[in-house]
Amino acid sequence: MCAKKRDTRKIILDAALKLFSEKGFSATTTREIAYEARCAEGTIFRYFPTKKDILISLARPVALHGLKQVFEDLPETNDETVLQNIMENRLKVISENMKLLKVIITEAQFHEEIRKEVYENIGAEILGALAGYIEKRIAKGIFRPLDSVIAARIFGGMFLSFLISKYMLPPEKFDEEDQKVYLQEIVNIFLHGVVKKEGDNT
Repeated sequence: MCAKKRDTRKIILDAALKLFSEKGFSATTTREIAYEARCAEGTIFRYFPTKKDILISLARPVALHGLKQVFEDLPETNDETVLQNIMENRLKVISENMKLLKVIITEAQFHEEIRKEVYENIGAEILGALAGYIEKRIAKGIFRPLDSVIAARIFGGMFLSFLISKYMLPPEKFDEEDQKVYLQEIVNIFLHGVVKKEGDNT
């Protein structure tokens, strides 16, 4: 039996994350997870029917962490700040959970259930939150009428281009100031476009 019954689920998840990060998802067995968690293998299956369910259970809270708070008190917050906070929240999540995210991205390529959970369910929930924010701004007359889901996908795509540049295209590197400028420009282009407005001397 795991150390404390009330913590059993968390202990199993922590053990799985450690082993997934060290050995990879496919190379890790539930027996090894049980050994690391100091519990019987059967105990794992009481909480998680399959090993994929363990990975999905790790992914969801991490991916959605802090997102709700970003959208709170919107009337008192300007759009530049909201969009900047969304990206900074996502970057914080990525930075704090890089090992897990690498495992998820790798395994999503080979397992349909994981891919569906990450891209269709979790991804849709994140895009839905952003689309909901955009719809509220449209209703207030601040944003012009448009398809909020398409707008959310466009903003997400712009942010994804930054992530690719930051993490996948060496030797391009971003110090703190470069990152700040890049994110500010994403917000500026998303909200105002690239066409120079009359009277704009910047």
